Amino acid sequence: MSLPDRGSAPPRNGPLPLHLGTDHERDQALLRVASRLSRLGWFSVDLRDGTRRWSEETFAIHGLHPGEAPGLEAAINFYAPEYRDTMRRLYEGCTRDGIPYDAELELITTAGRRVWVRTIAEPERDESGSIIGMHGALQDITERKRLETQVLAAQRLESLGTLAGGIAHDLNNVLSPILTAIELLRMDDADPDRLELLATMERSALRGADLVRQVLLFARGVEGHRRVVSPAEVVRDAEKIIRETFPKDIVIRVNVAPALWSVHADTTQLHQVVMNLCVNARDALALGGDLDISVENVTLDETYAGMHPGSHPGDFVRIRVADSGVGIPQEIQERIFEPFFTTKEVGKGTGLGLSTSLAIVRRHGGFVHVHSAPGRGTRMDVYLPATSAHASAADALQDASVPRGSGELLLVVDDEEAIRRIMRRTLERFGYRVVVAGHGGEALNVYRRQRDEIAAVITDMAMPVMDGPALILALKAMDPDVRIIGSSGYAFNDSVAKAMGAGVRHFVSKPYTADAMLRTLRELLDEGTPGA
Repeated sequence: MSLPDRGSAPPRNGPLPLHLGTDHERDQALLRVASRLSRLGWFSVDLRDGTRRWSEETFAIHGLHPGEAPGLEAAINFYAPEYRDTMRRLYEGCTRDGIPYDAELELITTAGRRVWVRTIAEPERDESGSIIGMHGALQDITERKRLETQVLAAQRLESLGTLAGGIAHDLNNVLSPILTAIELLRMDDADPDRLELLATMERSALRGADLVRQVLLFARGVEGHRRVVSPAEVVRDAEKIIRETFPKDIVIRVNVAPALWSVHADTTQLHQVVMNLCVNARDALALGGDLDISVENVTLDETYAGMHPGSHPGDFVRIRVADSGVGIPQEIQERIFEPFFTTKEVGKGTGLGLSTSLAIVRRHGGFVHVHSAPGRGTRMDVYLPATSAHASAADALQDASVPRGSGELLLVVDDEEAIRRIMRRTLERFGYRVVVAGHGGEALNVYRRQRDEIAAVITDMAMPVMDGPALILALKAMDPDVRIIGSSGYAFNDSVAKAMGAGVRHFVSKPYTADAMLRTLRELLDEGTPGA
């Protein structure tokens, strides 16, 4: 029987070798390569003697090393709890009643990662027609599921945009005569009470008109006049407003780096983005706190882009709005840019601010990254392409000042396959050799085998099975002189504090550029005294 998705299979050092012998051997070797590349494995069950067989790729999908295939209950328990009964019914239907199945389910690998798999099976019969077993295929379809989710989300947003655009058009037709009539009535009336009522009506109508403009901006991408803009001017203008209007128990700090690059943007829309992010931060600071706004030039490389889907290499101006507020739970972070989604009370939020901001930034060729955790505040980074820069991202990595390695062997530990892949490619490009591990337990085994060769360990802080702090303590116990670089998406979380307590002094904040990692690594390796 077979189980879902790859997740974190045991590492493989390079492509499978092709042992070119007989035609049959060559075909078998090519078949193994095709199975690995397509993440497709096979399985079989013999009901006569209970023999169960899995291919190498089926073991890898479960995060297991090849060996004896697990029994029925152990195999079913790999599936996520909500799919176990379904898998059991499919198996029984196939082996008892001869019903083939084709299902997409989630399983949980040995590394604790949920992965999607497509499992297909059919019964095997003897000459008399009796069912004597089953055989089938298991394929990791996690990436396909992710793309399907993105497509569905885009289609849903497009549908919402079309609907919202039509409603906004009608609302404009409703609000226009109201605002005009208010002006006429005010001209012909001197009664203070009625004038106050008219003023209240006007404020409400204007607020409605502002909401309509946001809806149209989100739904139809209404473009304004673009010109070469200094982001510093936009931020300074926003600063004046928020200092005058935000509660006094919010400490506002603004830092604008010198010699900022320019961006090609619509000033009004860019101002709207900054104000929306600041208002969002203000609402997270109901009891007061810190609001930090900064603007600086950044050059992003392929390493950074590889860690952040949706971004791309190049020269950017980054506008960062960070607060020390309540933070955003992970399950909500995935929805904060959806139109009309809000966690605020009725009347205190429309759910259009962030979705409109994201739409504006994307139309300007940029992207937005969010970093947040409950109780730890929120940081929103807006990246806008620079119109002029002193160096391109590609040139930055070719700079002779970027430090290179001399064949040192590095152990990279991260549960994200994309990060392991891009780190290996980057570090090897700059003169290092690399081995990788998907979690702390796997990293310990690698270090135990190759400790005399490994010059430094680069580890993520948050991983399944064994996290970064636990790995650091174990490595220190094994080798007090081990050199370690910690990596985390949050600069001051508990994991980093634990790592510092264990003696680690070198960190890079995710997502990082190749330049930042290479310089930190060189600093660590050049230290006179070994250690973290």
